[in-house]
Amino acid sequence: MDRIEDAHSLALADLNLDGALDIFSGEMRLDGANPGSRTILLYGNGAGAFLLAEGPPGIDHHESRLGDIDGDGDLDMLGKPYNFETPRLHIWLNETRNPTKLDLSRWRRHVIDAARPDRAIFALHGDLDGNNLPDVVSGAWWYRNPGRADGDWRRAPIGEPLRNAAILADLDDDGDLDIFGTQGRGSERNGRFAWARNDGGSFTVFTNIDASNGDFLQGAVGARFTPDGPLEIALSWHKAGRGIQTLRIPDDPAVTTWNLRTISSLSQDEELSVGDIDQDGDLDLLKGTRWLRNDNENWTSLPLADGSGAPDRNRLADINCDGRGSKPSARWGNWRGTNRERTRRRAGRNILLPSMSSD
Repeated sequence: MDRIEDAHSLALADLNLDGALDIFSGEMRLDGANPGSRTILLYGNGAGAFLLAEGPPGIDHHESRLGDIDGDGDLDMLGKPYNFETPRLHIWLNETRNPTKLDLSRWRRHVIDAARPDRAIFALHGDLDGNNLPDVVSGAWWYRNPGRADGDWRRAPIGEPLRNAAILADLDDDGDLDIFGTQGRGSERNGRFAWARNDGGSFTVFTNIDASNGDFLQGAVGARFTPDGPLEIALSWHKAGRGIQTLRIPDDPAVTTWNLRTISSLSQDEELSVGDIDQDGDLDLLKGTRWLRNDNENWTSLPLADGSGAPDRNRLADINCDGRGSKPSARWGNWRGTNRERTRRRAGRNILLPSMSSD
């Protein structure tokens, strides 16, 4: 474990109820300094070894305490700042006794197609036939939801030459989900596109789309990148040097050609996620360790984090429920946090709920 800075909270207790003592330590902000102040949990095994877990950074811990706040038999955490964003109380509820996540060992695996031809890059889900049940799309086929996971998921072709579905979206604005993808099978090199217009689970395939010089897709997201703008599809290819490309969906998508353009020459050649990263009202793109800032569809590539490793999968999500998208990283156990801020000259409280358990 590396250096601890300005720690002013320390406790020794069995936090996960395994019979071994654990350690809690919290760092201070001190007039707003130490912006990466840490909430540290060290889970002990009773033999002198500890597993490190960390909570959200930037909390001002000053004489934070452990106690069973919600009466469920495990120790929760109560914190208050020294002088950063005061007055405020931070409460983290320990959910060891009342977990909101199911252990993966309780999940049952269902194979819906053990003999599907060809490989597929993406597995997608959405209600294609209008019965309010999510169907599955993968490669050149879709599977109607039989109403139960262990039912008969019958494979049905989408239609040639759409062989690698990448996105489900209402491309023609008629209220149901259509399918967009490429004409290549699996990971074979093919930069030609196709889309399938959906009519209650029956599909008509069109190819009126500019071709790309990419090989096979690694990332594809559809969005309106400006509030009143058209629906567009952003694309990231496996082969380096192809940049980030977008297709703009025309008003009459079955007749008008979909035009392809490159919005950034710098791609990390992996998955894309979409969200308003800079909170300016339009949608940006996460590429991995870099992101594309959208300024009225002028795109700037910026670093998200330092590091030399190559990214792969990513997902933007509001992990701590603060109204902003976050890039998922390591989890720190069964803790659910709330910030309770007492405002001056007012009775009552403003309550923010950053959920550490995604509930």
